Amino acid sequence: MPTILVAEDDAPVRALIHRILSREGFDVLCPPNRRIAVELAAEHPGAIDLLVADLSAVGFDDPEVLEQLDTLNFEPAVLFISNAGERPPRPGSWLTKPFRPSELVRKVRKLLEKVGPKQRASRRIKRAPSPSESGTAG
Repeated sequence: MPTILVAEDDAPVRALIHRILSREGFDVLCPPNRRIAVELAAEHPGAIDLLVADLSAVGFDDPEVLEQLDTLNFEPAVLFISNAGERPPRPGSWLTKPFRPSELVRKVRKLLEKVGPKQRASRRIKRAPSPSESGTAG
C-alpha cells in the first residue's frame, strides 16, 4: 500500500487525516512538525508516495524547508491543504479547509493514480549508507 507523509502542525487535524487515510489502507506517517517531516522523509527506508502539506503550518514558507522538500522529489505527488484564500507556493493539487473525508480520499487516490505504481517505485528516497553499510567505522 502507498505511504503518505502528512506535514500538518495542528494535532487534531493531523490525527483526523491519519485516521481517514489509515482506514483506507494507506501507510500514514504523521510527524508533529515540518522539520521532522523533512527528516523523516529523508530517513524513511521505503518510498514516500505522497506528501500532504498544510500551507498554514508553521515553517512551510521557510525557503530552506521548501528546498529540502524539492530535493526529495515529491513532485507531482503533493497535495496542499489550505485555508480559504491561500494558494500553494508551487504547482500541485490542493484541498481547501474545511474538507470532507471523502474529498481527501478522492484527491489522494487521484494523485496516486496519476503517479502510478511504476513511478512510485522509482521515486524511492535516496539516502547515504550508514557507516556499517558502507564498510567504514565511525
